[in-house]
Amino acid sequence: MARAWPLVLVMLLTDCGGTATSTPPAAVTAVQALSASVSSAVVSVASGQASQLASVLPTAAAAAVPTVVAAAASIAASASGQAKTAAGAALVIGQLKAAGLPIDAVTAYSAADDPNHLLGRPGQYISKAMFHDSRLDVGTEVGNGGSVETFANADDLQNRAKYVQAIARSSALFSEYDYSAGRTLLRVSSKLTPDQAAAYEKAFQGAAQ
Repeated sequence: MARAWPLVLVMLLTDCGGTATSTPPAAVTAVQALSASVSSAVVSVASGQASQLASVLPTAAAAAVPTVVAAAASIAASASGQAKTAAGAALVIGQLKAAGLPIDAVTAYSAADDPNHLLGRPGQYISKAMFHDSRLDVGTEVGNGGSVETFANADDLQNRAKYVQAIARSSALFSEYDYSAGRTLLRVSSKLTPDQAAAYEKAFQGAAQ
């Protein structure tokens, strides 16, 4: 019984992080140390040394609890950040529109209807949305406005950006303006003038932070 209740803390941390391997080693070590101290205290009580319980248990708890709580908070914050990023593409486009850019239609994709079949796949973007610039012909391609893609980490973003830029350089037909900030990639139609594209870049740098 003495070792059972610290395992509850490990289970809680596991639930927050999704898998046991996501729990920080420091937190696991702290819980294990607390478990050992509790066991020692119970043995002392069983041996008729109840006075040791007051000195051993409070000290162990005071040392371990802050580490466990901090680890749980860190895991929760990370999960919240991932969720925010997953819904971020449409949010960024909304901020571009709020900045005065002539966006009149937005299409947000899911893993089921992403035309590239990349959304949510390993190493790919975790949200994607297209927008239409009212100065251009109506359509749902980057050439008719642009798109925003968000990523779980900077490496995935850079790999995607390099891929897109390689295609853009292969032919004038695929030319586009590309901008990145944080974990977000903005792709803008090359039908816009450099000054018009620069307005998107300026608004994007603030929106994607």
